This record gives sequence, structure tokens and C-alpha cells, in this order.
Amino acid sequence: LNLYQEQALSNLRIIYQQEKDWELCLSVSKKLEQFTGKSLRTEQAHFYCELAELARQKRDFTAVSTLLKKAQACDSSCVRATLMQGELEATQGTCKSAIRIYKRVEEQDPAYISEMLPSLLRCYRETGNRKDLFSYLHNLLGRNGNIATALAVTDIIEAEQGETAALEFLTGYLQNSPNLEGLDRLITLNMSSRSVVTTDTLRILKQLVEKMLHNYPAYQCGRCGYKAKTLHWQCPGCKSWSSIKPVEQLKETPHSFGIDGPDSQQRLTSTKH
Repeated sequence: LNLYQEQALSNLRIIYQQEKDWELCLSVSKKLEQFTGKSLRTEQAHFYCELAELARQKRDFTAVSTLLKKAQACDSSCVRATLMQGELEATQGTCKSAIRIYKRVEEQDPAYISEMLPSLLRCYRETGNRKDLFSYLHNLLGRNGNIATALAVTDIIEAEQGETAALEFLTGYLQNSPNLEGLDRLITLNMSSRSVVTTDTLRILKQLVEKMLHNYPAYQCGRCGYKAKTLHWQCPGCKSWSSIKPVEQLKETPHSFGIDGPDSQQRLTSTKH
């Protein structure tokens, strides 16, 4: 009897997810968890996030906050809930709080740093605390070597010290961690700086890289291999939650990027804030 009940609950869970009835998804998921003894906390956290998204659309921010807390209680590593919570704080004008929340993503899952950074940078721009931002990005790059972080540091160096310093920094990064997105940015910097390489040659190379980037999947499921251009919290292929993550184009095995050499350290720390 229990076997039939378990199968029935599993089928109901699939149906309710297709119908986007998240309340019933939660109810069935919790019952199924009791039958199987297997944790379904990850998907339950996403169900709360889906409900929070509906509440956000209705501008019921109190409900959004409550639902996101429930999501975090289900799964403390739920990056989606953290991103939504940070967005809620930023929308309400509490950027300092949002910054603290966004920084949790690195501890939850560093693979999603690239999804968090744009929002974090916007919040830092609101606070005007460039010194703290640069220090955080510098340390973050040293810990993870993420291309999104490297490009953010490149932008700051370019704004504060000019194209030559930005070129030097990004070239050093790419020598250690080859990456298509980084190469595209390097070409752009070279074209702007009118380097020895002809602009026509760089333009052709840039077009080729852009074409490769366009055809390259930005996200991939770690369970079934499903590839996508946009982030899906639930994989359209295997239906698992939180299994699709950003892919760093042509990135080699992660390793520490040497930004702590004397020259690089002096360049990074000498930025005027």
C-alpha cells in the first residue's frame, strides 16, 4: 500500500509542478518526504521562492520576506532565496543590508557568483563605498578566480587607472585562466587603446569570439547535462532543482590566480578611491 501511495504522491508532485500550484507542491512534497525518508528540502525551498515571486508581483513585500525566510529554513544553501532577499532589500533602499546578503552567495555556492555580482555592484554604486568594493572584489578573486569577478576588477582599474593598467591586469589573469569572455573584453580594451595590433585585425577576432560566445551555452545542468542560454532554477530536462549553473567558457581547471605578486599588488592597492 505504501508503495502505491508513494507513487501516487510522486505523480501528484509532477502534476502540481506543471500546473504551478506551489502550495500543493509543498504539501505533497512534505508527505512524500515522510514516506521515503529522503530529504526534499531543496525543492521545497524553491516552492517557497515561487510563492515569494507571486507575492512580489502583487507587491506584498511582507509576504515575500516571510516566504524567503521559510525557503532559507528549508535549505540554507538556497542561492535563489538569497538573491531574491537581496533584491528585496535593494528595492526598499537598504543597500548596505542587501550587500551583506549578496555576499552569502559565495559561501552557499561559488558557481553563482556571476549571477550575484551585477546586483552587488549596483548596490555598491548606491552606497558610493568604492574602497570596500575594490577590497571585496580583490579578495574574492583571490579565493575563487571567477571570470565575472576578474572583469569587474578590470572595469574598476580601467576607470581609476586607465586602459593600460586594465590591459596589464586582464592579460595576466587570462594567461593563468584562459576564457572566451575575458578574451572578448581584452580585445575591446586593445581596440580602445590603439595598440600595435591593427584595429581591423582585432575587429575580426572580436567578431569571431562574439560568435563563439553566442553559440556557447551559458548554463548547464550538473545532473543530466541540459544546456541553456538562460538560468532555469528547475532543469527542463531532468526536472531537478538548483542543478543548472553558470558555465565559464573554455575555463581550465580552477586554480589560484596570482594577483599577489609585487607589481600586481601595488597596482591593485594603489587605486584611488
